[in-house]
Amino acid sequence: MGKIVQRLSAVILISVIGIFAANGVMAADRMFFGGLNSQNLSTGNMDVVVVWGELEGKIPSDVSHFKIYRKTGAGSYTQIKIIDNTLLSPAQIRTLFEQPGEEKQKAEIITMLSGIFPDTNNNNYYTYLHNVMDSNHPEYNPLQKQFLARYSRNAARAQGRAFIDRNIAPGTYTYMITGILPGDVETSPLGRFEINTVSETILPEPEDFEQVRVGFCSDIRKNVDHARIHFNWKIPVSPELMSIRSLIYGYDIYRAGSDLGTLNLHTAIPSGLEKINELTIIASGNAPSEGLEAFLAKDDNNALTGGSGFEPGDTYYYYLVARDLAGSYSQTAGPLKAVVPDTRAPVVPWNIHGQREETGAAPYTPRLTLLWDQVNNINYLKQYSTGKEICESSPTEVCHVQPPNSCDSYNPLCVDLDVVKYLVYRFDSLRGKPVWFGQ
Repeated sequence: MGKIVQRLSAVILISVIGIFAANGVMAADRMFFGGLNSQNLSTGNMDVVVVWGELEGKIPSDVSHFKIYRKTGAGSYTQIKIIDNTLLSPAQIRTLFEQPGEEKQKAEIITMLSGIFPDTNNNNYYTYLHNVMDSNHPEYNPLQKQFLARYSRNAARAQGRAFIDRNIAPGTYTYMITGILPGDVETSPLGRFEINTVSETILPEPEDFEQVRVGFCSDIRKNVDHARIHFNWKIPVSPELMSIRSLIYGYDIYRAGSDLGTLNLHTAIPSGLEKINELTIIASGNAPSEGLEAFLAKDDNNALTGGSGFEPGDTYYYYLVARDLAGSYSQTAGPLKAVVPDTRAPVVPWNIHGQREETGAAPYTPRLTLLWDQVNNINYLKQYSTGKEICESSPTEVCHVQPPNSCDSYNPLCVDLDVVKYLVYRFDSLRGKPVWFGQ
């Protein structure tokens, strides 16, 4: 079946829920209601993943059920599903993940829960998932519950926030949702969307993917860029782009050591790519235009968590994709060529001393010769190694820790010895030095 970019202009309708609660007070909250096409990996048929949830506030608890309606073309609406506004049991959650086509969703949710509960496996993941989403359980986490509903369509189904319309024939369909209040009172429509099921929904590629420096505004903090690559891109936050944003759970970034050209990560992840983020990157809005927070993601090759880190000056290529609510990738942004920054100043030269010389015939012309040790690891260790445990030594860098800390259990301090040339300045007075350096 062909895969084209699905037009999203009519996919989402942002609705304002106006529902009278039992006490007669109007409860007004904003919610999203929309859907996307997802090809079932087991059956090969097209499924429509219908999702809804809160954008602001909370859906009133008086809504006991949701009714889902569907119409084909210009036909009439038919009720196709009633969804309880409550959390399913662990056994019911397990059933969702055991359905044909949900194998990838199951593997991903086990991996995600393993970061919270290390003993998560095929026989208990549904219990842990239920506990995190159950407000009456000690392990309940409201923020995790919200993230899970957008990360996994089955977690959303377990919360009464999604429905999968299976095996849909190619065509144009309109979906509508209503709520059921006490006394079996049905609300007015809370949302509608239209979708064409000819092909899978593929979100557009993220815009303005770029490498950024975050320490430019401060000489003191410029080292935050050293051996780290910071990234920024545009998050769709304007009202006209809400249809796209509401279908995005987060973002993943992949790194390559060479330019692999234009890629389509929606179809497959080729060899030679490594995902730099362990968990999907969640971005609620755009980053500031400048300052230490002016980025959405960074890559330091796990320098602080046991990785090898980066060598300044090395070049890598990056690809960025958005992850939709069905667990599929968008079109791919990249390749972005990024160079590992070198912003750390080299060590201050040591053992600097002057030697007066007189040359030529009388009267002699005085000359001052400045001498210092060449900056390299051998001379540095001779001068400064006392009282330090050396973790790594090379002509361009020495890394060490201060006992009783050890290199195996403590992040070392690294000194930059990569000196290309020396600059010597002369001042007529001590007063001129700080003025010249702008201090």
